[in-house]
Amino acid sequence: MKKIIRFILGIVLLVLIAYLVVITLPKAKIDNAEVDYVIGATELYEQYEADEQKANASYLGKIIEVQGKIQMIEEDQAGATVIILNCDDGFGGVMCTLAEGSKARLFEVNQDITIIGLCTGKLMDVVLNKCVVVYG
Repeated sequence: MKKIIRFILGIVLLVLIAYLVVITLPKAKIDNAEVDYVIGATELYEQYEADEQKANASYLGKIIEVQGKIQMIEEDQAGATVIILNCDDGFGGVMCTLAEGSKARLFEVNQDITIIGLCTGKLMDVVLNKCVVVYG
């Protein structure tokens, strides 16, 4: 019986150590990652509108640097800053959610901006997450 208890305690201890190691590892940052594509917001949106499957094959899960004009600035449910880039289309744009811990500087509507983010596909807008502003 003592051997079983020691074995179970050993397993619990190993799981606890593994958990602590994982949560203390530094998280990868988009601004340190290599950019896979550089593209304008309008061009990115138009490619998704023309053929979403083809665009997903190219961009989904990739780090993209996108340039455009700010159409709207808002805050999501989690309190993160969301910047929507204008795509000369009345129905959609490129929605860029700033990474946790990113300082939201004072941006203005119609301001030119360059953002790097992780493409997660298209809902109504093309969606980039974990974004950082590299020029604005």
